[in-house]
Amino acid sequence: YKLIMEVSKKKHSPEVSKKLKKSLATALNNFGYIYSNQGKMEESYDYYLRSLQIREEVDHKEGIVIIVT
Repeated sequence: YKLIMEVSKKKHSPEVSKKLKKSLATALNNFGYIYSNQGKMEESYDYYLRSLQIREEVDHKEGIVIIVT
């Protein structure tokens, strides 16, 4: 997660930037899943919400569907 955050701060082509943001959204979604399985629903919600916001930003419809189902 930290590595993706650092790399995403650098200047990249729009295509690379979109891929990095999708990767970050996936990582955040995975953290949400882990926290959910541990019963830590507030933390889980925070990660799912951050993932959703990024997926909406890059118009990643398939990723949005994964989060809301």
